[in-house]
Amino acid sequence: YQRRVREAVVSTQSTGILKYYGSILPVFTQIESEEHKIMLLQGLAETVQCSITEEDAALCLDGIYALLLTYLPENPPTEDEIEDPPSLNFSALECLLYALNRTASQVPTFLKEESRMTEVSPKLSFVLRCCTCFAKRLKGSSIGDDTSDKVKLKTKAYKTCNNTKELVRGLTSTPLTYKSDTNFSWKVDLTNVTNRLFTPLVSDTKREPRSKPPPLSPTTKRRRPSDSSSQRRAQQVYAPPQGRYSGNISGANGKEEGKRDRKRY
Repeated sequence: YQRRVREAVVSTQSTGILKYYGSILPVFTQIESEEHKIMLLQGLAETVQCSITEEDAALCLDGIYALLLTYLPENPPTEDEIEDPPSLNFSALECLLYALNRTASQVPTFLKEESRMTEVSPKLSFVLRCCTCFAKRLKGSSIGDDTSDKVKLKTKAYKTCNNTKELVRGLTSTPLTYKSDTNFSWKVDLTNVTNRLFTPLVSDTKREPRSKPPPLSPTTKRRRPSDSSSQRRAQQVYAPPQGRYSGNISGANGKEEGKRDRKRY
């Protein structure tokens, strides 16, 4: 499966890729490896993210819708509060819901059929409530003792859940709105998401208190803090007297001035 998808991608023909997906989606559940399933669904989401026509969307729209129903709960409860949300494959839901948004937007009458809306609307509404509940629990969980791998896993799970919620929200609104632009959880840089979610928990290191100086013994004398400015102010600069009475001061200027004063008197 992966080799054939790569060959179709290399040919850069979205029509051929979607035609291939239209052939494998009806037998998708027969694939045993869950990892291969997610890789194929991620390839489908990335393919329909490109420009597609109505004819391209019609090649796999029925298969996308039918496969999505297998990942949705069969009989969802109607209560608003969800105490124990069921286990949902958010990785597969993110891919299929985005593929449904893109392909159904090219065939606007597909989801407007009353039978389909009656079938899928309650299930999507339940998934939306599960996403809200799961995101709150994940965001409120502590990661103080978790390793870096577990932090990345939780961050990716939150991003996947949040994308699923945004994709479902448009399909359950009135009128229908199709989301065509999204940052896939498997391609986005999760560093900023981790810092935004878990900053108070990641920076859990406590500052060490400042060390106090050792106590002084009774024989130790305390030094007064030196204040250079006060010392400079305390020093008095001697200024020689000015005028005719300064003749007794030694110096060349003082002698000459003293002689003039003696001649005058």
